[in-house]
Amino acid sequence: MHMPQVLILARNDFHRRLMTDLVACNEMGVRAAAHADALEQVVSGTYRADVVVIDCHMERGDVDRALGRLRDLPPARRPRVLGVSPPAELAGDQAFAECLGWPIDIGDFARRVKDQAQAQVLALEV
Repeated sequence: MHMPQVLILARNDFHRRLMTDLVACNEMGVRAAAHADALEQVVSGTYRADVVVIDCHMERGDVDRALGRLRDLPPARRPRVLGVSPPAELAGDQAFAECLGWPIDIGDFARRVKDQAQAQVLALEV
């Protein structure tokens, strides 16, 4: 089984560093970026992300474009997407595998990202 890979998209530097540190502590590879442009590596196949975490404090247009690009990927290459935002903002949004409220519960965030990453890795091995 390969080490799960996580891409974090967060415009806020503090949010990006916090989420990156939490993921790295769980023995997962992690990359982080401030702009949705970082998805180009996932879309082109040069970086295999099992999970993409999107901090929805980013511009909504950027979030929507990012989600659209990920939805267009073939299922075998499509990562699971976790949204992080104020609770009511993403309620019922089907584009996300899970939606996490902000401020985040540190333990809950780390566990959910790890669970989603492991589930994605297992699904792709079948």
